[in-house]
Amino acid sequence: MAGQIIAVDWDHTLFDTPNNRPMEGARDALSDLHERGHRVWVFSCNSPDWIRKMCDEHDLRVDGIWGENGETGKILATVYIDDRAVPFGGDWAEAVIDALDLVEARPVK
Repeated sequence: MAGQIIAVDWDHTLFDTPNNRPMEGARDALSDLHERGHRVWVFSCNSPDWIRKMCDEHDLRVDGIWGENGETGKILATVYIDDRAVPFGGDWAEAVIDALDLVEARPVK
């Protein structure tokens, strides 16, 4: 399969923001995705400039950070990796249950 764009969330997925370091295994995972020919784009509500600085300081190889060049809207990616995602498999009743379970387990404060 030709290289695809993989969108990866920043906070609590690639980067342990409270401890100011990459999540365990993140650097190796990024390398593996690149070795397989894929491109990795970071998406986040955080400042793209700060994310770029952290990527450079912690040797996290990413192909882009959504918003750093004025991009807006949703990233056109093949897949999204996000710690708060609920996969949708075509059954809305199941998706709602999964979403409510996540809301109860990890509310935003």
